[in-house]
Amino acid sequence: MFSHYLKIFYKSDYYKRIILLNGNKKTFRYIGLYLVIFWFLIFLIINLLRILGMDYIFKFNIW
Repeated sequence: MFSHYLKIFYKSDYYKRIILLNGNKKTFRYIGLYLVIFWFLIFLIINLLRILGMDYIFKFNIW
């Protein structure tokens, strides 16, 4: 189950943009990795809520 979401996450190329933005600076290199972990956790939480059928919360809270 999680491997499917890992593939979707890595195909999005969002983590590559973060690493490329911070890859040139040696002092800020690890900030990109922490952002990847942070956004990946948010991504997993949203997908787990969708799996549990709690998507309607997001539909009604768009506004």
